[in-house]
Amino acid sequence: MAESNIEEYLTAMEGLAQLTARLVVAAEKIKNDPVELVNAIYDDLTEADREVVADTAIRLMLVQNYAEALRRSPYGWIDDAIAFCSPWGFDPADITVPTRLWHGAEDVFSPASHSRWLAERIPTASVAIQRGVAHFHALQVLPDLLPWLAGPAPAGG
Repeated sequence: MAESNIEEYLTAMEGLAQLTARLVVAAEKIKNDPVELVNAIYDDLTEADREVVADTAIRLMLVQNYAEALRRSPYGWIDDAIAFCSPWGFDPADITVPTRLWHGAEDVFSPASHSRWLAERIPTASVAIQRGVAHFHALQVLPDLLPWLAGPAPAGG
């Protein structure tokens, strides 16, 4: 996992006050210059992610997403970090609807082991760990996954 993610989640496990102090400062910098975040994560990117992020339209989308995410406050980001390090309030084994998991094997922001862990616990899960791609390749597989997601609901579901 990228060092920035490790630091964020370790801080989240220390508590809300510590995480808030860290992320409020980072969020203000990103809010003022969202291009800086795209530039800042570049060193953490795998070659596969660098190829995806090299696309001008994807870089623009990322900048716009980061700007919008922090437009009102950093608390959505803070809530996410706390949630990633907290009990979910349900058992993944209770998921009974068909579930598809996809993960880039080279992802350094969210390791593929997370999807493998979920696949072992969700009885209806199918998992695809795609070699040679990483975190941002998810943008390229969405056109294949969204029709499945938007398709008819399973019988009894």
